[in-house]
Amino acid sequence: MRIFRRNRGPWERKPGRHVLGVHRLGLEPLEARRLLHAHDPNDPDLDVNELVDLSPPAPPLEPQALHPLSSIPALDSLPGAAVSVYLDFDGFYEAVWGSYSNITTPVYDRDNDPTTFSDAELDDIEDIWAQVSEDFAPFQLNVTTVEPPSFANGVALRVAIGGDGAWTGGTYGGIAYVNNFTSSTSNTVYVFPDHLGSDKSVAEASSHEAGHGFGLRHQSQYNAGGTKIAEYYAGPGDGRAPIMGNSYGATRGLWWYGTSSQGSTTFQDDMALISRAANGFGYRPDDHGNTPATASLMTPAGSELVATGVITTTDDVDYFSFETEGGEVTLSVTLPAHNNLDAVLELRDEFGSLIDRAAPSGSFGATLTAVLQPGSYRAVVASEGGYGDVGQYTLNADVLPPSIEGTVFLDDNRNGVLDEGESGIAGAALFDDVNGNGVWDAVAYVTPVSLDTPLPIPQLGSVMSTFMTSALPGKIADVNVHVNILHERDSSLFIGLTAPDGTIVSLAALGGGDGDNYIDTVFDDQAPTSINAGVAPFTGSYRPLGSLANLIGSTPNGQWKLIVSDVTSGDPAGTLLDWSVEITLDVPEPTATTDAVGRYLFAFAGSGNHTIRQVAEPGLVQTSPAGGAYDVAVTVGTPIENLDFGNAPPAVVNRALFYNASSFDGASAAIGPADDAAIATDKVPYLAGSGPATFDNISSYVRGINGLMIDIAGDLGPISADDFEFRLSDGNEPAVWTAAPAPSAISVRPGAGVSGSDRIAITWDNGAIQNTWLEVTVLAGADTSLDAPDVFYFGNLVGDTGSGTAAFAVTNASDEIDARNNVGIGAGITNLYDFDRSGLVTALDAIAARNHSGLLAKLDLPLPSPPEADTGEPNAVAMALAIESSPSLLDAGDLYVEPADATSGGDAVALPRSIAAEAESAVGPLAGIAIAEALPEIDEELLDRLTEALVG
Repeated sequence: MRIFRRNRGPWERKPGRHVLGVHRLGLEPLEARRLLHAHDPNDPDLDVNELVDLSPPAPPLEPQALHPLSSIPALDSLPGAAVSVYLDFDGFYEAVWGSYSNITTPVYDRDNDPTTFSDAELDDIEDIWAQVSEDFAPFQLNVTTVEPPSFANGVALRVAIGGDGAWTGGTYGGIAYVNNFTSSTSNTVYVFPDHLGSDKSVAEASSHEAGHGFGLRHQSQYNAGGTKIAEYYAGPGDGRAPIMGNSYGATRGLWWYGTSSQGSTTFQDDMALISRAANGFGYRPDDHGNTPATASLMTPAGSELVATGVITTTDDVDYFSFETEGGEVTLSVTLPAHNNLDAVLELRDEFGSLIDRAAPSGSFGATLTAVLQPGSYRAVVASEGGYGDVGQYTLNADVLPPSIEGTVFLDDNRNGVLDEGESGIAGAALFDDVNGNGVWDAVAYVTPVSLDTPLPIPQLGSVMSTFMTSALPGKIADVNVHVNILHERDSSLFIGLTAPDGTIVSLAALGGGDGDNYIDTVFDDQAPTSINAGVAPFTGSYRPLGSLANLIGSTPNGQWKLIVSDVTSGDPAGTLLDWSVEITLDVPEPTATTDAVGRYLFAFAGSGNHTIRQVAEPGLVQTSPAGGAYDVAVTVGTPIENLDFGNAPPAVVNRALFYNASSFDGASAAIGPADDAAIATDKVPYLAGSGPATFDNISSYVRGINGLMIDIAGDLGPISADDFEFRLSDGNEPAVWTAAPAPSAISVRPGAGVSGSDRIAITWDNGAIQNTWLEVTVLAGADTSLDAPDVFYFGNLVGDTGSGTAAFAVTNASDEIDARNNVGIGAGITNLYDFDRSGLVTALDAIAARNHSGLLAKLDLPLPSPPEADTGEPNAVAMALAIESSPSLLDAGDLYVEPADATSGGDAVALPRSIAAEAESAVGPLAGIAIAEALPEIDEELLDRLTEALVG
């Protein structure tokens, strides 16, 4: 239902209204007066509602605001239904209506001001709509306050509500033609609120007159001899009364099965007549499953599970599933303020065995409480069973279901673990990736695949393949079926699908002639070609014989079955290779948001498999879990905890040297995944401030430094050589370092780095960087996603075996001799003597050491000085010594000092030039003294800052 005016729901009781009564605080309603009027014998289908309720409406309890006539709330009981009952409150003119003409219905008016609606009148309109909506809730029609575009027969019925109907020549509650919804008479019935004392009476009269429009006569009362004693039967005295009789004073006005006004032996089945084919609409489709296996999932709402529904017939039962970890569970069914349903509530186990039942005689809703063991259960809502005991309800379940929880945190040390002192991230978004595609979907879908295939298809026999689905949210919105079948004669095959609710859909039968197989066949209701018009092997999409749309609105959870039958003798056996079902759901994938300390909770995670992912936080990258998501199996009684998601700013997370064009990458100079096997696992980058470099920072590769890998955890842009700076040196003086040769190639492999980071590989020509240090600067910027540059160093000295000094790496005769002594030995990537990384120590390695004898100074670089923080305050020295004078404002001999940052505030200060001169030469405490003596009015804080800046 749609309600657009106020927060108060259409079923909420107003203050001062009894739960089952019809009166407000103030005046008690008077007994309805029955005024008799004879029917027109020349117009037997004209039914005059001779019942009126002259009880005056209760006065408003507070001053009333007034609203324009356009402020009628837009209300719909079943948006999208093909048939409407339009409740018309803002006046209506009809030139001809049956034997009447020039009919003017005034605006609905309770305060004698037909130019506006008061708060009380708008409340009445909502209440009348809610009550009429409840009466027609079982049917596939929309009770609305929005005028439909057409009042063609079978499309819409207008209920004109207003005035006293004086144009009829009598005093009536309403008037209607029987069957005028489909007859030649215009589709209008009339209700006269001036003769009806309360909004309940107006609502009862509106449903009554609409009932005439749909073909109903009065429900009448007869004595034992068959004599009519009441045109309008008032019910058996238990609070029930026929809507088509006299229900003004009844607790519940209901559709009825009883003797009609046409005779004591003529029985009228109200609901059967309303839903008959002639009216063009029937009952609403069943909104919930009717068995334990097809039970609907309930929706989380705060600390409860909630479901709404409609019992459309007295045989309708609605099953709902829920799970509990054990303990006390409370179920309750609540009904609209003016209800038709008398509800029964049952608690059953997952197989349907009854545990408890509630059907209290003192109320129409029901509540029950039970202490349960952990498990899956069913709540069942049904009718008490009396005719007309149908309508809307809300089911609430106070349970403790399975849950998934954890923390999204700032991973300061990037170890992927929530450590003490690390803070949570508030407002982070997470989702249950139902279909496993890695992104949140506004309309979830999933494609479960058969696990028991391939299966043989026997001659003149059938094969059935099944799989189970669980924990899927919502209902089915669309279904497609994919199959692969090997068979030599498709015309012998029948293929059928059975959904979890038991619905069977015929997909294909005896088609394809003598053609072979169904290969990558998709059965899709939206496909342009029918399966009967297809040609084997039916590759592509085809409409099935039956309609998969029959599954829309049913549960996706339970057992799915595919049956393939061979119905012709003489065929060789075939094979059901595999099949799957693509299910589109009518709800988005479940989401959760972290609280102020970074905690999240999926409070109503159903039993089954779940994939929990975090939506990327702006400016951060995920450090855990590996792979970016948690795949968990939820079972009743076992909450899933501590599924934590680490996040950190973008950063270089790995720097590695690799031996390009070596035996370890297939001797290939091309960049690719094979280079990962050529990483020098015993070499690490040198970082400034880490003390003197060591042999661990220096390679001995004969081709020099020809390959680097840099892993960045971040959102990379297009990476190029412009995102780096490379310099060379053989010493510790950065000022004399020179530009390195340009790389020969750069590539990026997304997700190939440490913990799923992006791996950048950089190569140089062989020998281009040899016997020297390489400084690598990864520049900050959008391409690298870094906020600050990342600088590191690798060295190369061909033939070095690590036998140098603390200050120098050395290649000399001892390295050559050691290589000769190890010739013929198979070498791993960390071997000290395999200088050409051929995988074997040979004479060539000894020769390489001889040819490259020499020294390489080991780096010992200090940490770079951090940039001065910008405090936003003026620098004292700059203020006193550096800012130009402003001769237009000061004397020529003065220096004008003002804040360097216009936002820092403060008054400008004029300093004599003599102070500037003294300050330049002042040292120690004399600086402050000189300034203070020359300018005794200077602010003490400024004086302190000047002195501090001058003396360091």
